[in-house]
Amino acid sequence: MNSRALELAGIRIDTPEPPGATIEREVPTGEPSGLLMEMDSYLRERTRDPTPEETRAGLSRVNGELLSYGVTFVQDATSSNDISTWRDLLRYREDGILGVGVSMMAGVEGVQGLEAAGLAFRAVQNGLHLGAVKIVLSESSGTLYPPQTE
Repeated sequence: MNSRALELAGIRIDTPEPPGATIEREVPTGEPSGLLMEMDSYLRERTRDPTPEETRAGLSRVNGELLSYGVTFVQDATSSNDISTWRDLLRYREDGILGVGVSMMAGVEGVQGLEAAGLAFRAVQNGLHLGAVKIVLSESSGTLYPPQTE
């Protein structure tokens, strides 16, 4: 995160480490570097989701920036990706807001909904690709998410 985003989230030099999370800090000052690990729930509690209009405007800006640098395909590895995310991305592609292609990784909780909608991994619709399930080794705890049993 940049300094403005850290400020908006209330993350400062005196912010304690949230349980199970890590705020990377600059040596020797202790200032947050902007690298945050395992902080999704912490950030969601302290920030608001963008409005649909803000999301569309932001995607339009990012899309233009990416294309201006020749980037035509990206990957979305958000751990909460599900059928709703797929449908939103598809709508943004159809509306011309999102011109870059997207490979969307599924969050473990979203797999059943994607399968119930008839989407198999490696499915492709209008420049949107369904990639793999996101599996992460936690930097903070050293554990696998989702757990191996899942």
